[in-house]
Amino acid sequence: MVEDDKCTVAVLHTEETSVHECDTLLPSSDQRLLSVDNLIQLAPINQASVLCCLNERFAHDLFYTSAGSTVIAINPFKEIQNLYSRDLVMAYHENTEDSPHIYSKAGDAFRHLCRGLGKANQCIIVSGESGSGKTVSAKHLLRYLTLVAIGKGEQDQVCSSIEQRILDSNPILEAFGNAVTQRNDNSSRFGKFIKVQFSRNGQMVGAEIHTYLLEKTRVVHQSQDESNFHIFYQVMESLSADLESTLSELVRRLGKEAFCTLPAVRNHHAHRDLNTTLCAMTQIGLSDGVQRDVTKVLVAILFICNIKISAIEEELCELLNDNVSQTSLQQAASLLGVETASLEQVLLYRNIKSGGDRRLSVFIKPVPEREANSRRDCLATLVYSRLFDWLASFINGQIKPKDYDYTIGKHKELFL
Repeated sequence: MVEDDKCTVAVLHTEETSVHECDTLLPSSDQRLLSVDNLIQLAPINQASVLCCLNERFAHDLFYTSAGSTVIAINPFKEIQNLYSRDLVMAYHENTEDSPHIYSKAGDAFRHLCRGLGKANQCIIVSGESGSGKTVSAKHLLRYLTLVAIGKGEQDQVCSSIEQRILDSNPILEAFGNAVTQRNDNSSRFGKFIKVQFSRNGQMVGAEIHTYLLEKTRVVHQSQDESNFHIFYQVMESLSADLESTLSELVRRLGKEAFCTLPAVRNHHAHRDLNTTLCAMTQIGLSDGVQRDVTKVLVAILFICNIKISAIEEELCELLNDNVSQTSLQQAASLLGVETASLEQVLLYRNIKSGGDRRLSVFIKPVPEREANSRRDCLATLVYSRLFDWLASFINGQIKPKDYDYTIGKHKELFL
């Protein structure tokens, strides 16, 4: 019913009828929406017809729909049999399948790279909100490119090795860069750009991973119903787990006096397997000694976050004189390889320099409680950020080739 430029729509339910008023009534499409696999074919094209088409296809387990040169993917939130099978990969590679799929975009990029003249580098952008499935899509893109780039003989083994090393890096980056959010139990809290590198004849020779915008503030602050990074839960869970690993024994020994309380969130148990992360570290080339050092840094960050600071005067503060703070300070300093007094001074005092090179004077001034707490949090986030960057750099050193001709880049955007 239309009255005074207002539309009144009655929605019939089984039990009752609800009436809604709206300013605009969009015309619907009389097409069979299930058969429309490209949204530009809709008539008319408006927000309502697009959403109705996507909803109709989703209801029939059709999760990919084209929109011109773009593919829209809807997260099914369940396992779909044969949606990413090897046979389907080869079907898209051999052009015997042309329905909308993430493989069609990967296939276009690979064909343009192999047949292009001059600069043939390609880029695939995976964009969407948190929980939309960007991480999984990036994994399947990588798998497609690996399978179609495999040659014969020794090259087959090279490509398989490259794929395995890239896949081994995923548990590490997810453990250190993913967390539970209100919308996603395994949300990437950083951006990632993967360059898969090929030789002139289209053979995969290596890859390079660029990370950016790590949400490092999550180390010291999490919103309600959200968690810290997975790796901290893995470390703390190992304190009581019976793991056959020298690293786990080290964690257990160091963690006896770890008083850190991590926020309890839903479904976090699925990401608490420290053994998976340790195995991936070993496969990527990190020795047991380096893994122990990484764990020491992580436990040190937990201890730093346990340090409590209290105000004495307006511009003067001190560490809380209790067992938790004092022990945390000592353990953090020991694990980081610094003097306890030096770490305390960094937190509670700042240096003021004056004069030139010949007559340089340094004054030590106490800081107020608010600044001391900020310095503690900044130290924890900075150490974690440097550790994350070092891990990404080490991984690149293991998978990056000396020479290559072309690249296909996969850009997974970060949506906060």
